Amino acid sequence: MNLRRWPLLRRYNDLRFLIFYVTSQCNARCRTCFFWKDLNTGRGPGLSEIEKLAATSPRFRTLLIGGGEPSLRDDLPQIVTIFRRHNHIHDASVPTNGLLPARIEALARQTLTLNRGLLLSFNVSLDGPTATHDRLRGVPGSFDRAVETIHRLAAVRSEEPRLSVVVNTVICAENLSEIVPFARFAWEELPLDGHFFELIRGNPKDLVVEGLPGDALATAYKELVRIQERYLERSTVSMGVVRRVISRVLGTGRLLWQYRAQYRRYVQGQLWTVDCRAGRTIGVVEPNGTLKACELRGAVASLADSDWDLAAAWYGPEMSRETRRIAADRCDCTHVCFVQSSRDHSLRATLVEVPWLWLRYRRNRAWL
Repeated sequence: MNLRRWPLLRRYNDLRFLIFYVTSQCNARCRTCFFWKDLNTGRGPGLSEIEKLAATSPRFRTLLIGGGEPSLRDDLPQIVTIFRRHNHIHDASVPTNGLLPARIEALARQTLTLNRGLLLSFNVSLDGPTATHDRLRGVPGSFDRAVETIHRLAAVRSEEPRLSVVVNTVICAENLSEIVPFARFAWEELPLDGHFFELIRGNPKDLVVEGLPGDALATAYKELVRIQERYLERSTVSMGVVRRVISRVLGTGRLLWQYRAQYRRYVQGQLWTVDCRAGRTIGVVEPNGTLKACELRGAVASLADSDWDLAAAWYGPEMSRETRRIAADRCDCTHVCFVQSSRDHSLRATLVEVPWLWLRYRRNRAWL
């Protein structure tokens, strides 16, 4: 009997979230980048290889297209379409540095046109006010171009509400003191659907941006929760009362769980209260076809060596050994995608810890 055909078991045993780096090409020089050694080393797989990957992949829900800079690929809409056709993905996210406003707007429009019913999110990187952002991204004028991209995408969203416009901010030592004022600015001045915050991770190009002081990070997180609750409240205002209440409780509780796990891991070295799902429900394919359970771990398989057969590698013995190593190592990190996937696939976290954190926060604003 193939247990993966059972919907309830699929949630816990099969791929649900694929991070696919479609190119190593990048037009920025970000000092916080953990992928910097591999940038600009190749274009990435062609559509024929991507077609094979998608055709052999287990069906999954969420696709995140990374890079490099994904918007440098003219065929970005076709890539999403391939996964929509073969894997019936529900939603796709495209992180972008926003340096090519007109091009990104056109890619978003075409992707939506080609993929009816798909929820699409463009996550524009903004790491602080103008001078700070330009300095961290290594490109003069990058803040203004990213803001222009946000406004162009918001115009597309007004015509097609399946598009979400989000800002992603990497928190590092150089911008930590500005994070909360910047988050307030983004809420008040930019036409956003959400604002996400990622702790610096891996081995960045510039080690000076590492080393976040714990007290300052705790203070920032406390204020960021309040700001992010406003996005949640706005996004649920049209829902019925019961659904709105549940969405707000779970949304805030999940955010508190995420920040608590990230803070305790980064500052105190404490492990998560759940098992990491890397290699089980979430995985990574790099531009050269390397399959990994997580960006911060080693290669599991080369898809180029197996004619881009993702299922064979995903369910193969090397990935099984890797997931056992992850469990034995009690591996965890601060990467939002892996924190969230691991949390959402834990009954304990979902049914006990998330509601408890929300209740505790509501009573005394505590989250640690």
